[in-house]
Amino acid sequence: MECQDVNTQPCEPPLIVFMAVDGSGGPVKWSLAANTPADAYDVITVAIHEWGHVLGMFGHCPRLSNCDNGSVMGGSSIGEQRRNLTAGDIARIRALFP
Repeated sequence: MECQDVNTQPCEPPLIVFMAVDGSGGPVKWSLAANTPADAYDVITVAIHEWGHVLGMFGHCPRLSNCDNGSVMGGSSIGEQRRNLTAGDIARIRALFP
């Protein structure tokens, strides 16, 4: 079955949408800075994590195998950066795409 929108036109490719709220339900800040501010999410960290899901890494550390400290599939906090793949991240990707 072909995906169609309300106008019966073919659908656009799916988009990944980043939405986050702070503890009060308000929007949070996003950053592309080399040093992420303590009050903002790092866009690159979130994008790498979400691409892990696109590649087939469904779930989050520690439930995934080969999770090591700093894995991009671990949860990140406001102000934290995880921009580099760990050995466990690489092993999971290689297992999915031998």
